[in-house]
Amino acid sequence: MREACRQIRTWHGYGLPPVRIAVNVSATQFRQRDLIDIVHRALVDAGIHASRLEIELTESAVMSNPEESAETLAQLSRMGVAVSVDDFGTGYSSMSCLHRFRSTS
Repeated sequence: MREACRQIRTWHGYGLPPVRIAVNVSATQFRQRDLIDIVHRALVDAGIHASRLEIELTESAVMSNPEESAETLAQLSRMGVAVSVDDFGTGYSSMSCLHRFRSTS
């Protein structure tokens, strides 16, 4: 996370156009209580806007605890961090569960 944010800052310093980097986050990392703090610190330390960072999760990481996941996803969204779900539809979630993860933007 920190390295991705530092790299974004480096590219910006070289005058390259703004880019967004996606960082794969494992199910274990996603369930860490301090994930939001880790993301926030990485952004602040690198001095970049949250919209330059994307968190990529697997469907199983999100669906293992939908209620807690919804809150974590909402916090990331409020920060301005993009979130994508990789391998959606390959696990055990259903389309009826998607309402729990509405975008706040």
